[in-house]
Amino acid sequence: DWISSITPQYWTFWIGLFLVVLMLVGRERLIRPWTWLGGKKS
Repeated sequence: DWISSITPQYWTFWIGLFLVVLMLVGRERLIRPWTWLGGKKS
């Protein structure tokens, strides 16, 4: 719970922001960041 210790009043915001980024970027690209610039070469 290191996020809530840093900003205890905004922990739901950080969780929501992470989920939004996860949906926008996609799970595969989040796990493999080198696919961000490489396009669909994999």
